[in-house]
Amino acid sequence: MVFRLGDGTFMVVDGGFNREQDAYAVLKFIRENTPKGMKPTISAWFMTHAHPDHHNMFAKQFAVNYQHIVDIKALIFNPPSNAINNSKNDDGKKEGGEYQKIINVAKAIDGCEIIRAHVGDRYYIGDAVVDMLYTVDHQYPTVFTYYNTCSMIFSVKLGGQRVMVTGDGAN
Repeated sequence: MVFRLGDGTFMVVDGGFNREQDAYAVLKFIRENTPKGMKPTISAWFMTHAHPDHHNMFAKQFAVNYQHIVDIKALIFNPPSNAINNSKNDDGKKEGGEYQKIINVAKAIDGCEIIRAHVGDRYYIGDAVVDMLYTVDHQYPTVFTYYNTCSMIFSVKLGGQRVMVTGDGAN
């Protein structure tokens, strides 16, 4: 999901699988919709949770291949602690280790701020207002067994419209 902000920058939510064509499609959209003379800029990239179909395009394609073309100002997410994570993938391995990969990629991006979101946070990004409605903090101290329950849920108000972003929180 990509939001174009009134100042000519963008907000991106998740990103998808590790596919170059998806990363290039986002790059192309952002370049085509950035005002002339302005460097393409993503003001905030929200990562709802650490399943590969939500973060791999960012971590393994876009940030690696295009950070010199597009400024990425902030990565916003809320990873669960290992203490409450009892979720396993289809191979029986504990899920969630992917967050460290995401953090390492974001740390390598010059000027990218890493922000840990919490319920009740409000972000003013360009002309958008983002309200955090649910983060994994609500799980504490309960242990979870299904990783989608970690999806950040938030609303974005932009241009008189309000959109709710659920990641996989509804699953």
